[in-house]
Amino acid sequence: MGRFLLLLVAASSLTTGSVLANRGLDARAGGNALAQNHLGIVVAERLSETGLEEATELVSTLTGLPATSTLRGELDGGTYTVQIVPTPPRLLTVTSVGEVTGVGREGTVRHTREATFELRASTSGAPPVARFLGQALTLEQSLTMNTSQRVLSADPALNANIHTNGGSYVNITENAGIQGFYQSVTPPTQQWQKDRLARAFRPNANPSGLAVYQTVERIEIPVIRVADYLSKATLVSATNVQPSGGVIDFSATSTAENPAVWVIRGDLNINGGKSVEVKGFVNIIASGNINVNGSLQTAAGSTLSLYSERDISINGSAQITGSLMNNQNIQLSGSTVLTGPVTTRGTINFNGNARIVYQPLSGYMTAPLFGGTAATTAVGFRMVSVRA
Repeated sequence: MGRFLLLLVAASSLTTGSVLANRGLDARAGGNALAQNHLGIVVAERLSETGLEEATELVSTLTGLPATSTLRGELDGGTYTVQIVPTPPRLLTVTSVGEVTGVGREGTVRHTREATFELRASTSGAPPVARFLGQALTLEQSLTMNTSQRVLSADPALNANIHTNGGSYVNITENAGIQGFYQSVTPPTQQWQKDRLARAFRPNANPSGLAVYQTVERIEIPVIRVADYLSKATLVSATNVQPSGGVIDFSATSTAENPAVWVIRGDLNINGGKSVEVKGFVNIIASGNINVNGSLQTAAGSTLSLYSERDISINGSAQITGSLMNNQNIQLSGSTVLTGPVTTRGTINFNGNARIVYQPLSGYMTAPLFGGTAATTAVGFRMVSVRA
């Protein structure tokens, strides 16, 4: 049931006192039954306190509700019994009874303490990013990469891997300089293919000296459908969008943990000669094509993810920090630099000096579209009150 913060919400007030064995009560009380009874109470209180302390230490190590259990112990002639009883989904009751027998007029003295623990989830970090956006490139079909193109990593210790669900053939130049592994559902079968891949792929991290081509399981790439995201949209455009230039500013309506979602029912076109800068954290989802022939920039500290039901074509001098994902084909040309992952159900083609600089995408960006919740961690517990 995950990991949890253990929060003590009810318990008994602590009473201090010396631990006295019942065998010494008569001597200490001078044979006075009333005094013996008082000292017995002191001992029983201390025993119940000891039992609760042991149970609290045990509970602090838990990350979920345990089964019903009992703890027992002896101390200076008395005993304590602790019952730990869960009440799903979140409560845990601890009852500690200290008991001293053969004292005073009553013969047996007991003292009870009760504590109730509540298991409270504590989130830590971003949700996990969707698996199909967890590589530099994730492809349903083939990869084409002509001369002078690279897939690099923003972190020199991190691999910029390429995954394909398609066939073993890769149309790639030997000097591609890809800083990661080639991962395919269908492994290369011809020696010339293996040789070409070995020269084109140069992982940053490969301490075991593995072959750069790896056979892996298929990664399912979902179909982008604008209709699926209308209920999550913070902005909807009913027709094509063609910015005239300037700044598209989402900084006031989005955060890194709560990005905006802009649905476009049509194409997104940034024409040649136009310069557009995007500020804030935004997922743009178009039912048509996304065409960038002018300049598209992501402002410093911002993230832009582009999704399309059809093609994505980015030319010119685009500098995008975020991600690309679509159903058909992707064309990256000119001096385009995409810092982040790219995923497509079609093919991807590189021309000119276009490149991808892989940087992991935050799970906060993908969670509104594809789901995902933050991991939970146990951060300890604290005592709020005590009850006898």
